[in-house]
Amino acid sequence: MECIILAGSGESYREVRESENKAFLKVKGRSILQWILRQLQDVPRIASIHVVGPKQRLEEHLKEIEYPATGIPVTCYEESQDIVSNIYSVHDSLGSDPNKVYMIMPSDVPLITAGEINQFLDRCDAEAFDLQTGMTTAAALARFAPTESQPGVQMATFAFRGVRLRVNNLHLVRPGGVRHGQYIRKIYALRYQKRIRNALGLVAVLFPQAIRLPAAIWYFVCIHMARVTEVRGHMRLAKWLANRIHVNRGERMISKIIGARFRLVITDIGGSAIDVDNDADYQAMQQRFDEWYEMQQRLASDSGGN
Repeated sequence: MECIILAGSGESYREVRESENKAFLKVKGRSILQWILRQLQDVPRIASIHVVGPKQRLEEHLKEIEYPATGIPVTCYEESQDIVSNIYSVHDSLGSDPNKVYMIMPSDVPLITAGEINQFLDRCDAEAFDLQTGMTTAAALARFAPTESQPGVQMATFAFRGVRLRVNNLHLVRPGGVRHGQYIRKIYALRYQKRIRNALGLVAVLFPQAIRLPAAIWYFVCIHMARVTEVRGHMRLAKWLANRIHVNRGERMISKIIGARFRLVITDIGGSAIDVDNDADYQAMQQRFDEWYEMQQRLASDSGGN
């Protein structure tokens, strides 16, 4: 299996540390990209790695960190303007095999572990689905919350029937099986749904689908209204809305929108969802990295990950 790491700074990129590309940000003396590459070495299913971003700088960085010649092969590509174009540029360079499957991840997840990647891949079904997106439970994310004496990373979650989840940064995709990739690009660019502007933008993206799939708009509204009503203390209404949001129903709707067999894959270790999106999170990561990294390794081991 091929792994694509998105290390660009194009559309929808969020700056940290005055425009520094997050792949090169240092955590405990190593770049985030270096931490990721180190973990991928212990994922047996990964045959090669393709990093898309500022090609020359990436190649120089691999020399600086003395990436082992015996490690999984790494190829660097110059970034395009958006996530979908970057994925297809790699896919095309490898021959455009319609059955080829890729694991996709960003370059700003320093707490990712081989064990969590293995857990995600174990729970995927590459034969039955064309696009699979990782989801992390609220219980897993709570481990990274601030304490009375320590900073942390507070992540928003969304309530579904019987479970609270957040999209993490692991994806498995068969590009040849996705007919409407433009919707993936637009939805990804508007992924920070705590911003009302992005929430409204996503409604606009989905609106053309309402003619043939009006239930998708209702489903989307329920997800956001459940969160809004919960934040404002209207717990009975929030629970009533959440009980109408079934994970499998959402999967079916997204499958129709993007023209692919889509599935959500729930993981419960956590590091794949903790990306470095702002200076405050970066500072918390610096301060608590050793503690969190050890915790991730332990949880992966307890779950059966390698």
